[in-house]
Amino acid sequence: MQELLKRKVFKLKSEFFLMQPQTLVVTPVYCTRENQRLPLLLQNLYWVRQQTDRNFRHVIVDDGSTDETPKVLDKIAARNDNLIVVHQSNKGSSAAINTGVEQGLRQCNAQYITIIHSDDLLTPRSLEMRVSAASKKGAKFVYTDMILLNERVGNFFQVPAPSFETGALLYSYLLRQGPLPYPTMFWERDFFTNEVQGYDPAITSAEDWDIALRSAHNLESRQEKTTHLSRNSVVNRQHDHNLWVQNVWSGVRWRCYKQIFAKHLKGWAYRNSLAKSSIEVLRAVLPEPLKVPLRAIKRSIFHHQETLNAEDTAYIRSLSQVNYQDFFSYALK
Repeated sequence: MQELLKRKVFKLKSEFFLMQPQTLVVTPVYCTRENQRLPLLLQNLYWVRQQTDRNFRHVIVDDGSTDETPKVLDKIAARNDNLIVVHQSNKGSSAAINTGVEQGLRQCNAQYITIIHSDDLLTPRSLEMRVSAASKKGAKFVYTDMILLNERVGNFFQVPAPSFETGALLYSYLLRQGPLPYPTMFWERDFFTNEVQGYDPAITSAEDWDIALRSAHNLESRQEKTTHLSRNSVVNRQHDHNLWVQNVWSGVRWRCYKQIFAKHLKGWAYRNSLAKSSIEVLRAVLPEPLKVPLRAIKRSIFHHQETLNAEDTAYIRSLSQVNYQDFFSYALK
C-alpha cells in the first residue's frame, strides 16, 4: 500500500513538472494616449500566442499605463491561461522586467527567460529555436539574428548577429559598443536571476546593452562559450514613438551611458568610450534629412544586409494581414 502511494505521488510530481512552462516571456509596457502603444502591444500579444512552442508563460507588466490598457489586459488575461498581467506604478522598463520575472517565477518553474518589449514581435518559431539551441548546448545565454522593420519608411532587412567563441570576446566587443540584436537575448533562469541578477533598475535607457554587458562579463568569469543562432527570432520595430529618441533629448540616455561605462571602465578608457558615445547622441538630435544618409552608412558598415528566407518573408507580409482589433474585440469593447 505504501509503495503504491509512493508511485502515485511520484506520478503526480512528474505530471506537475511536465506541465510547468519551459520559458518565461516578459513584456514591460507603459501605454498612454499620447504614445499610442496599445495597438503595438496587441500585435505583440498576438504573435506570442502564435508560437509553435506552446510550453511558455507570458507575463505582461503594466508599468502605470494611463489609458485603457490595464482594463484591456485584464480582459485578455481572463481568457488566456498562458498570460499573467501585473499592474504597478510607473518605475521604468528595467524595474518592470524584474517585477515580471519575480512574479512569473512565483507561479511557474520556467527554465529559460526572455524579454520581448511591447513594440517588438516574436517570429512564430522564436521560442522553439532558442530553447532547442540552449538545451542542446547547455547554454546560459543565447542570442540570434533579427529582422529590423522600419515602419517610418516601410522597409525591412535582416540584422545578422556577430558570433564569438568565448564570453570574453563578446564582452570586449560590447564594451566597444558593437551592435548586437539585443531583443533576441535568451537566458537560462538561474544564470539570469543569480549570476546576472536581472536588470539594473537604475538604468532606464540602454538597459538591454547594460544587461548584455553584464551577461558577457559573467560568461567571461565562468570561462564559458557564447551561443549564437543564425536564425531570426525577433522583429525589432522602428517607429515614431520609440522611447530611445525621447531619452536622448531628455538627457536620460547620456546619464545611463555614464553609469554603464562606470561599471566596467576607469580613467582614460572611460573618458574615451564616453566621447565615442557622444556621436550616437549627436546623430539622434540631427535634423531628419541629415540622419537618412547616416543610417545608410551605418547599415553598410555594421550590418551585412541579407535577403530574408521564404519563411521570414511570408511572416513579415502576414503582419499587415491580421486584423488585431477583431481578434481582441472582446477586450476592446
